[in-house]
Amino acid sequence: MEARSDAELISAIGRGDERALTALHDRHATAVFRFVHRMLDEVGEAEDVVVETFYDVWRLAARFEGRASVRTWLFGIARHKALDRLRARGRLGTDPLDAEDSAELADETTPNPFERLLARETSERLSDCVDALPDPQRDAFWLHVVDGLKLREVAEVLAIPENTAATRVHHAKRRLRDCLERSA
Repeated sequence: MEARSDAELISAIGRGDERALTALHDRHATAVFRFVHRMLDEVGEAEDVVVETFYDVWRLAARFEGRASVRTWLFGIARHKALDRLRARGRLGTDPLDAEDSAELADETTPNPFERLLARETSERLSDCVDALPDPQRDAFWLHVVDGLKLREVAEVLAIPENTAATRVHHAKRRLRDCLERSA
């Protein structure tokens, strides 16, 4: 069976197809979770936001107009839900990497302990450098480089002009490069 596109899945979800919702969830839930987990820094809350996001997809799919990609729409819904939770907590900061994410960056398949240690140190330096980025640059960088969204999609998710998204990603990359060179 040929895989359906995101747009085809949304259309089917709008007609009440639960299997289409499951397929869309399977395709995007991990990326949505990573995105909101960086914002909320709590696994349980991030999981709740993912559930709420896909519940909204179920409710709103029939009204999806296709002005943005489905992936961008999902990230936008999740972002708004995460921001609502941060407002309720009284904080609007973001944390791009937690200890679990940092461990994932290290090459755990390397059999040589020295290489593992080196990879872990590099991962920690990278995590520290990403942590040092201003929130707007960090968010744009992560969405574009890690989550693979196009600059147009980053702009839509963050509700900023596309050239602003491009500038933020550019400055984030430059700051990361400079930070990594200083810490080497």
